[in-house]
Amino acid sequence: MTTHRRIFAGHPQELSAVRGWTRKLLDNHPRADDAELIVSELSTNALQHSRSGREAGWFEVALTLAARGVAITVTDGGTSRSIPSAQHAATDSTHGRGLDIVSALADRFAISGDHRGRAVTAELFLPRQRQRQRQRPAWGGPSIAQPGYRCEHHVRSATGSQGPQLVNTLSTVSADEAIRWLRRSITTLLLALDVENRGKLSQWAETDHAKALDDLRRGLPCTVAATQAGHQWSAGPVLFLPLLPPTGKPVIAYQPTCSRARRRSEVE
Repeated sequence: MTTHRRIFAGHPQELSAVRGWTRKLLDNHPRADDAELIVSELSTNALQHSRSGREAGWFEVALTLAARGVAITVTDGGTSRSIPSAQHAATDSTHGRGLDIVSALADRFAISGDHRGRAVTAELFLPRQRQRQRQRPAWGGPSIAQPGYRCEHHVRSATGSQGPQLVNTLSTVSADEAIRWLRRSITTLLLALDVENRGKLSQWAETDHAKALDDLRRGLPCTVAATQAGHQWSAGPVLFLPLLPPTGKPVIAYQPTCSRARRRSEVE
């Protein structure tokens, strides 16, 4: 697996350079045409809907080449607006088609990050891998992205003037390891908590964590918290992508639900 990265200036004239760079890296690749269109759409979105398109703005493009296919990630400069999503624009609309086109061409895509910078990753499988993927549940089987779990420990300031601060985190491919991390983190702080919180968290660490483990295995997140000092621990399913931003940023996975034939007809 090889990853290529390049930062482009936040100017529409750079879109041509992005497409040319992609074509050069994917020369003769079976999904080169799809990849070029996707990287163009994602780069355009970054310029139009984030700080990437402002003066001195920038965006990063990363291409990962793997035996199963190619993954494309475009990371923008961040924005206070809502998380990007497919809009399913009307047939006569000239806007709002960016992620619709990506979802029609990609076998999978995921959105990660927050207002400080979001990344959209699209996966394109080789023909044989695409056939195998259709025979498996969503996000099952071999993939450039692998399912896993992210655990976080947040603490809110005593004055409440600041939002929760991330103080510790773990990413793992095992639900059991995620729960062990939560139990271990909680246990180390039990003596510093008051009696009420100590009892509640002790019970969770000793017995109640079994339900949390079952929730994780079924794809549900779990959270345990103590009101004293605003401590909160959480674990939830995520997708591990080799191109994601640093650990600690939320991840949202999107799996198209309609058939590929229908999605292709909607954008042609």
